[in-house]
Amino acid sequence: MLDKLKQINQLREMKKKLDAMTVEEQVGEVKIKMSGAMEVLSVEIGDKNSLRDSDVKDCFNRAQKTIQRKMAEQMNGLAMPF
Repeated sequence: MLDKLKQINQLREMKKKLDAMTVEEQVGEVKIKMSGAMEVLSVEIGDKNSLRDSDVKDCFNRAQKTIQRKMAEQMNGLAMPF
C-alpha cells in the first residue's frame, strides 16, 4: 500500500515537472511559447506585412512537437509501475 502511495507521489512530481517545462518556437514572424501542459503562454507576431497564412499554424505545430519530444525525453527510462 505504501509503495503505491510513493508511486503516486512520484507521478505527481513528474507531472509538475513536465507541466513546468516551456518551449519557444519561431516560424517567420510568429513566435509561440508553450508549456508542458500544452497551453500557449504567449504569441508574438512581428511584421504583419510579412506574415504568411501558414506561419501561425506551423509555429504552433512545431512548438507542440518540441514540447512532446522534451516530455518523452524526460520520461525515457522512467519505470512505470502499472
